[in-house]
Amino acid sequence: MKRVVVTAAALAVLLASGVCQAVEPAYVGPLGNSEEPALRPYKWFGQGVASLFYHTGERFVHGNMKTPVIGSVEGLRGVRRGTLKMAHSTWKGMLGAPLPRRGSQDYKQLGPINVRLEAEPVRSNAGDFVFSWWYYPVLKTVDLCPMETEEQVAVRKENARAIREARKTGEEPQLIPVPKACPFVSKLCCESGCCQAKQAPCAACKEAGATTACTACATASGEKEACCEGGACQAKAE
Repeated sequence: MKRVVVTAAALAVLLASGVCQAVEPAYVGPLGNSEEPALRPYKWFGQGVASLFYHTGERFVHGNMKTPVIGSVEGLRGVRRGTLKMAHSTWKGMLGAPLPRRGSQDYKQLGPINVRLEAEPVRSNAGDFVFSWWYYPVLKTVDLCPMETEEQVAVRKENARAIREARKTGEEPQLIPVPKACPFVSKLCCESGCCQAKQAPCAACKEAGATTACTACATASGEKEACCEGGACQAKAE
């Protein structure tokens, strides 16, 4: 009986070998060596680990640029991004998927899991809560009340990149002016670069019976005096 089982198993292996095909190398290395497909799971896992370190550090720096020290908590959001990207990379490695093109820096991308998660506010907040836990209120406070806006941080990052490139070439960097921020304590809202700060009701508002404060609009061209019409505060046109 044992001999029959061994023979049947050997026959099955021989039949399967006729239809099995080896995975073709996806590229040829710089030294002329073909890729070894058997190493793809390990290489994909390495991509995931690199993504975890990159996103954690990138969010840590980004949070400190928005709100120094306290903004460090945004590094936990980077941990969430990196962990989910590592899980996706590991899954692709298990499938034996071809590796990303050399130099593409795929590990810096969010990946489809993070993109879908952050597309829906409820899912995004749930993901942040799972990875930040007790620090979740601090994380949301940094999101809602940063000392510098996302636009300002983006401009500062671009200026830093321009300075690094200028150091390599020896040329003068072309810097972008950083947008003016609204006062942190007194701001109501910022729209189109216009800061609406709380002020005492002006005389015209009081005569019209208004109880809300008038606003002064700060723009790049300077201060605009506020005026009130019909009890509502309106910015005086130039």
